[in-house]
Amino acid sequence: MRLFPSPLTCLLGIFLLMQQPLLAQDPFPTATLDSLFANLLEVEAFNGNVLLIEKGEIVYQRSFGWAEEPQRRPLTADTRFELASVSKQFTAMGIVLLQQQGKLDYTQAVADFLPELAFYEDVTLLQLIQHTSGIPDYIERLGESAPDVEFITNETLIQYFAEQQVPLDFPPGTDFAYSNTGYVLLASVIERVSGRSFGDFLEEELFKPLGMAQTTVYQRFYAPKEIPDMALGYGMDTDGEKVTTAELGKEFFTYFLDGIVGDGMVSSTVGDLYRWDRALREADFLTPANRELLYTAARTADGTRHPYGFGWFVEEDPTFGKIAFHAGGWAGFTTYLERHLDTDKTLILLSNNSLPSTTLPVRPMRRALYREPIEVERKIKPSQQELQAYVGVYGSENFPLAITVTAEAGTLFTQATGQSSIPMEAYEGHIFKFEPAGITLVFQPEAGQFMLYQGSVELLFEKITD
Repeated sequence: MRLFPSPLTCLLGIFLLMQQPLLAQDPFPTATLDSLFANLLEVEAFNGNVLLIEKGEIVYQRSFGWAEEPQRRPLTADTRFELASVSKQFTAMGIVLLQQQGKLDYTQAVADFLPELAFYEDVTLLQLIQHTSGIPDYIERLGESAPDVEFITNETLIQYFAEQQVPLDFPPGTDFAYSNTGYVLLASVIERVSGRSFGDFLEEELFKPLGMAQTTVYQRFYAPKEIPDMALGYGMDTDGEKVTTAELGKEFFTYFLDGIVGDGMVSSTVGDLYRWDRALREADFLTPANRELLYTAARTADGTRHPYGFGWFVEEDPTFGKIAFHAGGWAGFTTYLERHLDTDKTLILLSNNSLPSTTLPVRPMRRALYREPIEVERKIKPSQQELQAYVGVYGSENFPLAITVTAEAGTLFTQATGQSSIPMEAYEGHIFKFEPAGITLVFQPEAGQFMLYQGSVELLFEKITD
């Protein structure tokens, strides 16, 4: 039986915006960040490379952990990571380059290039780029009925959608729903228009011209090749053991889907992503109109703004100005790239771990870039027995849903009634957090209570049952 990720695993724009005001400029907190990441490494919360950039200057760069275990091959600045959904910005840029070459127009129907999908006649390239097409995400769809092949490829997927006449989730342009399928189709459009493979096109038209010599489209299982200093991706098996995705076997989804490109599969280094960041700001390979379009949020037919541009989530923050960012998670890798467009600050996090304990400390890195004080909270790794003190069903007079707290494989999980279960990260002082949603729980286990903090919300929960 094939295993597929949940939609949460494949989403990968995460809003981690801060509320604190700017303070006076202090020296860059190098030692504080070193302490933060050393602690995260110790409790298996972060294993990867970190890069902070200010106006083109690298102000912080470190490697923490291992590219390969148990061989203890260390990570270096040249180690390559699979970027997962951070790859989408390169796919979108491929469409932009073809548009600038006069070979397509954003308003054209995808069926003009992929006639097998003629029943999607009203879906445009722009809608695919901005996730307003209504085409369902293939990962959830294949989880229901996958073709009996060793690898799904772009062509296999197109044929599958054509044969199944997969219906749209909503009329094109009327709503927003993040869909990996759209970026797979965009990669196939690039191939058919250019007459080259997706990887060759990006290599020749983008990576080589920009000096990104360590960036490539890499499919570890489908098209194996020797890649210098490539990190191995680590996840967790059903027994709670840390393993490489290769050890999970051919029935695991990351093997089966390794033939697909466009929504992921670009591998790179922090150094090449630095070059990419500079090229986006300084190079003249984009027309002014396309440069602006990259970070222009989608609008649906009713005028509603949706925070996605050309392979980037975009956000107007009252403190930091305009931010473009994207996160990724795939095949044992967890990645994040964020660019502050008004102040020319960039943060990059590349991890080759995708464990329940894995975290990307985006907010402390933002604080460092703006010289705000960073409060280092020490993560801990409680035993399964210690976690039992928090287990139970909790309720609040001011919240309509019960929250069930469970412990599994050394991780605490919370689940509101009717919602998905989420892993919580443990800190000293009976504190547990889920950073992507800004949720903090502070337990008083002796009293059978916890306080929930999320933004301006503060709620007291009391244990109903064990």
